[in-house]
Amino acid sequence: LILDVEDTVSPYPQICARGANIVVQYLRAIKSARETKMVDLRGLGLTTFPVEIYTIPSITALHLDDNYLQALPPSLERLTALTELSVTNLQLQSLPFVLGAMTGLTDLRLTASRTMSNPPYEIVVQG
Repeated sequence: LILDVEDTVSPYPQICARGANIVVQYLRAIKSARETKMVDLRGLGLTTFPVEIYTIPSITALHLDDNYLQALPPSLERLTALTELSVTNLQLQSLPFVLGAMTGLTDLRLTASRTMSNPPYEIVVQG
């Protein structure tokens, strides 16, 4: 499989650059989410939030662990059915305040980081 990633919008060039196996894994995760309502994008080397997730507003679980994301977008609140969000082992600097307005979100998994400013490290460590 040869991909010309310069003009690629989806998947992001960062996914394409990691090779055909990662591209296929990414596309399968997005496709299967339409049926399972769970998006599992763990360990794919993501540096930006995948906008394809917004094409599946009925997802209930989102796993972004073990990537290189530094931020989550405030538009995350558009995922109104989301009950589970796992963002462990990322490089997050802060969490968007909209997470507090997501009343259906009952399971948030987060790794404490001393570089995180919001919420403070001390709060994250307490759970």
